[in-house]
Amino acid sequence: GWTYDYFGPPSPNDQFSAFKADSLIIKLRTIDNEKAGNIADGYTARRAQTLTSAEARVFLEGEWEKVNSVDSFVAAEVVDACYDPTLTGDITNGHCENGCPWVRWVAHSIHDVAAIAIGLDGSVKDDTTAIVGVASHPTKDSRLAVVFVQILMPDDAHHVDQDYLEDAFVGIWRDYNVFKSVYDKSELTGFAQRSRKRGVRLEEFSQHGPRVESDTGLRSLLDSRTLLHGGFAPLTQQIKNANAKRANSDDKDDRNKHVRIVKRRHDLKIDAAVTLGMAAQTYIERFGI
Repeated sequence: GWTYDYFGPPSPNDQFSAFKADSLIIKLRTIDNEKAGNIADGYTARRAQTLTSAEARVFLEGEWEKVNSVDSFVAAEVVDACYDPTLTGDITNGHCENGCPWVRWVAHSIHDVAAIAIGLDGSVKDDTTAIVGVASHPTKDSRLAVVFVQILMPDDAHHVDQDYLEDAFVGIWRDYNVFKSVYDKSELTGFAQRSRKRGVRLEEFSQHGPRVESDTGLRSLLDSRTLLHGGFAPLTQQIKNANAKRANSDDKDDRNKHVRIVKRRHDLKIDAAVTLGMAAQTYIERFGI
């Protein structure tokens, strides 16, 4: 995880070597906290019963170790292998009225596809806001294609402009063959209400069961080269930024095949990857592959 990147042992060409030289690492074990009377007697033993041996070493003993329930979402080579040079598109950069920067990629084939599913995952300032469109591949049977991506990149001085986001989203709905749009309501409840009043068919995408299914499905689509993209770097980099947290770390439990996209490091962005999975699942539920 990201804590290891910052605080783990130095490595060759370590970008955090200067930071590590100025840092003092103090290990606070759970059992020591229990002996000090700060938590209930027997807590450490009871907590260990719900953890794997590796998780216990990390969460109770303060050791540096890879926990099996978290691994790379997909290998970078897999993301690169899903690149389709026939999916060409135009890139546009701009700023919202309040100065928040954005970048957009639109496939040249976007008007040739019969139906598009749109996903939207938003934030105000801490993460990116992503709009991603998925459709059937225009020329390859049994394949899906990314046909639209727009990413807003807020910072402390320039938050996401909700008015711009609403106008951009409604414009996508009107300009392209969008049959359904889904969104994460965490930061977008007001946006969704206003967009519906303007005629957009917008449905909440639950971040519980359906989100796990879409994250797991996206991993399968990429591993099987079933979902192809046009090489738009702001999207592909966010996919590469993602780790996968397994629903269950027991290899004998079928639930370990279900994953949830998480950040590999706290400062990396993954919103476009999450949104891509939401859009892909929405399309497949309606049309299949």
